[in-house]
Order: sequence, then C-alpha cells, then structure tokens
Amino acid sequence: AVVNNKTGEIVGTVGGYDYNGQRITNRATNTKYARVRPASTLKPVVSYAPAYNYLGWSTDHIITDDPYDTGGGFVVTNYDNRYEGEITLDRAISDSRNVPAVKTFMTVADKIGYDAYRQYFTNIGLTIDETNNGFGWGVAMGNDPLYATPAEMAAANAMLYNDGKYIKPHTVVRIEFEDG
Repeated sequence: AVVNNKTGEIVGTVGGYDYNGQRITNRATNTKYARVRPASTLKPVVSYAPAYNYLGWSTDHIITDDPYDTGGGFVVTNYDNRYEGEITLDRAISDSRNVPAVKTFMTVADKIGYDAYRQYFTNIGLTIDETNNGFGWGVAMGNDPLYATPAEMAAANAMLYNDGKYIKPHTVVRIEFEDG
C-alpha cells in the first residue's frame, strides 16, 4: 500500500491473486485477511518516534548495542548475531538493530507506562491484540501482539513525514452528486 503522507489518500495497492490470476482479496486494507506482524518495518514508529517525543532523544543519541536480557531469561539478539557497542540511534535505525529498538522501547515504557504506550498506538491507527500475549518488548520488533495491514503500516510511517500528525488512510477523495 502506498499512502500520500500529507493527505492520507491511498494512492496505490497490490492485492492478492490466486494461481490463475483471479483477484481473491485486497491484502492492502482487508483487516480479516491482511493483518500481519509488521516486524522491523515499524521500528522507527514503534520505538524511536516515541523516544524523540517523550524522552527528548535525537538521532544522535547514543545507545549500547549489546546482548539484552529481557528479564524473563530471553536474550534479544540482532539479525546478524553481532553487536556494535555504543552507536547512535541513526545507525541503529539504518541497520535495523533489534537490541537498540527493544532497549529504546523499554526506556519509553518505563517513562510513560504501558497504558500511555497503548494510547500512542491507538492514536496512530495501530491495533494491539492482547488476547494471547501481553503488551511488552516484543512489540519493539513488530511482533505479538502488534498486527497491521499494509495500509495501516504505511499510514503509521507517513506520520513520521507529516510532522508527527497521523491521518487515517482513505480512498475516497471527493463525492460528487449528479447535479454537481
């Protein structure tokens, strides 16, 4: 899904087709079939934007990229199983490092609380499904309980380019009656 950052208009989608080329569903917006875990695509929205807003951090903020124990015996690692030590958020974002994203998420959660974090998600059009798993550090990497359609992900990311203002994605840009 492609969303106009300034207006929220959905300007392009790629839907779902079966093996015979028949359109079967709109995977860009259909919440029944298209909700997926967004994984790393939302790290800037989920972890770093709240850190800029609530903690006053910038892209130059230094964070340590090293093995991180979540407290439950699970150690967060990076996709390449390497650690870079002290790095800027800019570097952590550009290389999609898991550890800095989780550490940033947890620091924001400690400051504002999980209820405020949930509200932040609601404010930018993202849904948290806590029926099976609780809201926690896994969200920082786009895992349970965060699910979104491609249009919801595009709109959440568009907020970053729209001075922090979220605009709900839409397809209707004008309604015209027969009499003009």
